[in-house]
This record gives sequence, C-alpha cells and structure tokens, in this order.
Amino acid sequence: MRLPLLFLVALLATGCSRIVHLFDRRIDLEILSTLQTRYLGSVSGGSSVDADDGEFFLVLEVEVTNPAWREDFKVPYSAFSVKTDSGLEFEASNESSSLTDACDGDSKLTKGASLSCALVFELPDDDDPVQLIFLTPEERKGKADIELDDCTWCDPDCVDLDSDPEHCGDCELPVDVDQLCEDGEPVCAEAGDTMCEDSCVDVSTDHNHCGGCDQPVPPGHVCQNGEPACSDPDTTSCDDGCWDLSEDDENCGDCGQDCGQGSCDRGTRCEDYTQTSDESAVCDDVCAEQGYTCDYAIAYYSSTCYAGYEELSIGCGETPEHSSSYCYYHYVTGCFCELNF
Repeated sequence: MRLPLLFLVALLATGCSRIVHLFDRRIDLEILSTLQTRYLGSVSGGSSVDADDGEFFLVLEVEVTNPAWREDFKVPYSAFSVKTDSGLEFEASNESSSLTDACDGDSKLTKGASLSCALVFELPDDDDPVQLIFLTPEERKGKADIELDDCTWCDPDCVDLDSDPEHCGDCELPVDVDQLCEDGEPVCAEAGDTMCEDSCVDVSTDHNHCGGCDQPVPPGHVCQNGEPACSDPDTTSCDDGCWDLSEDDENCGDCGQDCGQGSCDRGTRCEDYTQTSDESAVCDDVCAEQGYTCDYAIAYYSSTCYAGYEELSIGCGETPEHSSSYCYYHYVTGCFCELNF
C-alpha cells in the first residue's frame, strides 16, 4: 500500500527529532579552578581535616550548565567523580559539604541556567587526576579534562613557585602586599613602580629613589617628576640643599659662591667690614687678603680732651694721618670691602 507523501514526510521528521533527543544527552561541565592541599582547613570554609598519609585533597571549583532543552536537575557533590591516570575512579568526598559554595544539591538547575560550586576529592599521592565526571540519576553526563600545573608541596598546599605570592621562588618566601610573583621573582603590582631594595617605589616622587634606585634628594628637596626640586619656591636647588641666593652667605647669587667671612648683599655681591689699628696699613691690602676689593675706607680718631670721636674718609690706598686736629688721634681704620659678581 502506498502511503501519502505528506504522511511519510511527517513520520521522517518525527523520527529525526527522537534520534537527536536520544543522542545529545550531554551536560556542559567546566573546571574553573584547582587546588591540591593536605589540609582542608586551608581552603575557605573547609573543615580542619588533614589528609591521610599518602593522600591529598583535590579541591575543584566547577560550573555546570543545563542546556536549554533539558529538564531541571540537582547538582549534589555525590554526582561527581574523578578518574585518574591509573584508570581508577574516585567519588567526591563527604568533606565537600564543609566548603563554602559547596555542590550541595539543595536547588535544581533550571533549563539554560548555570551553577558554580566546589568539590573535594581524596586521591592517592601516586595518582594524577585526568577527568571530572558528572552523572545525573537519568544518566545524563558531563565531562571535563583536569589539567594540573606542576607544583611543589609547601605544606599544606601544592603550589606553583613561579606565581604563588606566599611561596615566590621557594617555600615560605612571601612577596609584599604591593607585589606579585612572576617567574619566581617579586615584581611590582602597580604599573610604573620600580623595585628598589626589595620594595616597590615610585621613582618620580620617592625622596630616597628620585629618578632611579638609591638616588636620594639633597636636604631641603622633594622629588618631582624624578628630579630633585626645592619645596620652597623662593629658594634654588644646590648640591647641599635649597638656598635663598639673595641672602645666603655660602651661596650668594649662585650655588657655591661663598662670601667667606663676609655677608651676602641681595645676591649681587659679598660685603665685609674689617678694622685695623695699624697706621701703616691701607685698606686695599686689608681687603685683598680675603679676596675682596676695597669699596671705601674711614679713619676714626678719638679725643684725648673730652669724650667723643671723629671720622674722616680716606682713599682705599691711603694711610691715615696720626692726628686729625687738636686732641684727636688715630685709633682705628675701617675698611669696607666688597666682592662683586
């Protein structure tokens, strides 16, 4: 008997739909993080339990996704197992229930939704886990390969010495809070910082490392843009500090321009006043002895008749007269010296 063409098309379509439904029973399973530890108390929310001799805890954070066309199902830790390279399969430990965000199976995973949760497995030291398996009561399965990085046991955890901030390069070698561990060496976490003497510093502002490591700024300076700068805008940066060049006797008008025993006059010259009682001395010579030139000179005369004194201007190359008038006799010459720039 011939079947109508329309009926055959409908029958084939129904059969194809059933075949797809039976074939694709997978559940999406992804491993978000892995941790190997011998003490479960080191894991957030984990109980204070040590692994038995010759065993370790494998802690996995997983994500389970229910495809949009599947029925709701629960995600208890008892539905998970791990296959090892020896071919053995190990169910999740009861210790899973102690973890924060454990796969507890309390709520159903609805169609199209995802759930992240944590699991614990107790595995032999000699076995390497290779695959995580999730199986529902309806035998719907999800699988995910387990890839563990090479690690070193720094009790209680197996860690990567190239990247672990608590064991950077070796066990019990933590980095500072502002550092990361890269290739087993501490590096600065903040972009732009520089490692100086095991500390991260900003060489654009650090007064002990200004512009580079071990480059302290001079006294009275701050570090601005990697260069020493004076904190007082009215001062000038010199090798030994920040000075007001208009009045500093050792930096008069310019850094290092020392007035000696003289004083700075508005940053334009050094001036000094020297007295001599030697009647044969001339102020040109007196000023020259200290590297100055004579600006002007005054001879002072005291009275022998009554209290008082008299002063007379003399040339820088002249010697004073012994007496200036009756009762007045020379007692000292004042030399006004200067050093012009």
